[in-house]
Amino acid sequence: RTVGLLDYIRVDDCQSEEKIELTYCEGKCGSKSMYSLDKHKVESECVCCSATGTVPMNVPLRCANGTQTHHQVLAVTGCDCMSHACPTD
Repeated sequence: RTVGLLDYIRVDDCQSEEKIELTYCEGKCGSKSMYSLDKHKVESECVCCSATGTVPMNVPLRCANGTQTHHQVLAVTGCDCMSHACPTD
């Protein structure tokens, strides 16, 4: 699921004047390790809650010296359980 968090954007000595909604993915996805009869070893499948879409957002920032600039952040628009390579020990 996509979740939103309100926070200030800070870059160097610049900060957004208002809190910006930053979206991210959160949720549970199934992972497993099981013995493969074909390969004669235990194989793992790691599934993570991952972003499937993002859109850029230009955020105005006010700097300590009084100037204004913009910083681009990515807002997550969709999430899904995605298979990834499992870490090996």
